[in-house]
Amino acid sequence: MVMYVLREEEARCTEFSCDLRLRMMSLFRRIFGGAIASSAFLNLLLPSACKIHYAMAMFVRILQGLIEVTPICCDRVAYLQALLV
Repeated sequence: MVMYVLREEEARCTEFSCDLRLRMMSLFRRIFGGAIASSAFLNLLLPSACKIHYAMAMFVRILQGLIEVTPICCDRVAYLQALLV
């Protein structure tokens, strides 16, 4: 009887952690997808920014770099959370 109760508790914990992992994966996919889409859009703006002023082109490239670093940080946070669980 005690073993059966423990197995039910383990099953609940496993279902919860699986559900949490699926939610986290979905969130990270949105973050990565948004970063790639934003970077691609800024890349389309780059020729126009070059024609306007070189400082505008530098601003667009800096913005691209900041956007592309964000998913890397989120991926490392997810990795650390996976180690703790």
